[in-house]
Amino acid sequence: MTRIASLAGTSLECTQRSLWKQEFDFRAADLVLGTFRFTDVFKRCARVETPEGTWTFERKGLWKPGVLVRDENGKTVAQIPWTMSGEMRIRCTMARVLRLKRIGWRRTDYEITTDMNFPLINIKRTNGFKTGLSIALTERAGHLPELPWVLFFGVFTCLTDAGGRRAR
Repeated sequence: MTRIASLAGTSLECTQRSLWKQEFDFRAADLVLGTFRFTDVFKRCARVETPEGTWTFERKGLWKPGVLVRDENGKTVAQIPWTMSGEMRIRCTMARVLRLKRIGWRRTDYEITTDMNFPLINIKRTNGFKTGLSIALTERAGHLPELPWVLFFGVFTCLTDAGGRRAR
């Protein structure tokens, strides 16, 4: 299967498999890159499976909410503070810090940038019966070793935050 980093500079699509299930396929043209599914009704836990690996995302906490990102072995890859202010800081390996910002007129789209504001990933919601996302990867994103789980963290944030900010 194709690795996500090899598709830097292109756009991806995330489509909901069924109107009744919270399961999504990631595609680049006719190529299926991975699957994303919520494992509980309240969208607090999600599981991602790609050729690069498997990750779980879990929102925890009430007073200090955060998202735990774990790999297939159960090792914590990242612990990201969950804020609804419109910007989150993602701490990666080698002291790299990325930002996830809410953008757009209705603030339903997201952009992941470097700490110096170079864009890496742009995630836009598409309207329709089924939930869909349009994802643009920049060339710079292909050099990011954490690209798969950072990309899917952006998708997780977009889909869980969409409940209160659904485009009308």
